[in-house]
Amino acid sequence: MHHSIVVAATLAVAALASKPVHPQAISPAAIGERVRITTPTQRGPDRVLGQVVAARADSLVVQTPGVATPRAVAIGEISTLEVSQGMHGNGGRGMAYGSLIGVAVGGLLGAATYTKPDCNGAFLCPSPESSGIDVVAGGLLGGLVGLGVGGLWGAAHPSERWQARPLGTAPRVGIIPARRGAVLVLHAVI
Repeated sequence: MHHSIVVAATLAVAALASKPVHPQAISPAAIGERVRITTPTQRGPDRVLGQVVAARADSLVVQTPGVATPRAVAIGEISTLEVSQGMHGNGGRGMAYGSLIGVAVGGLLGAATYTKPDCNGAFLCPSPESSGIDVVAGGLLGGLVGLGVGGLWGAAHPSERWQARPLGTAPRVGIIPARRGAVLVLHAVI
C-alpha cells in the first residue's frame, strides 16, 4: 500500500513537470489596454497603435482608430510592445523652455533698445557706458513672460507616456509575407 502511494505521487509529479511552461501562454497585454506595437517588415518597422480587443496565446487583436476591422498581430512577430500609462501635461517643461527663451529674447531686446542715460546732476546714475541694467531688466521681464506663456502652452499640449512591456525570453518565430513568398523572423534573447 505504501509503495502504491509513492508511485502515484511520483507519477503525478512527473506528469506536472513534463508540461512545458511557455511565457507566451500569458498574454503580454490585457484587453482594453492602449498599446503601441512594432513589427519588422520588408520596408522597415511597421507600427500598430490602438486598443487590445482580444488577447490570445499566440496573438493580440488590436482595434486601430479609423479602421473598421481589428488587426491581429502574432506575438512571434512583435519586436517591441509598449503600453500607454496615460496622458500627462507638459506645463513644467513648457515653463522651463519658455523662461529660457524669454530670458534670451528679453536680454537681447534690452541690449538692442539701450540708450545712454541723461543724468544731469542726478544722485543715482548708472554708468553711461554700460547697458547691463537694461539687459538684466529685459531678461527678467522676458523670463517672466516666457514662464507664463510656456506654462500655458505646455499645459494645452499633453503627451502620452509609454512603458515597454517584456515579451518573455522564450525564442519567438514569425513569418512575414513578402513579394515572392515569406520571410522567417527569429527573435531570441541571449
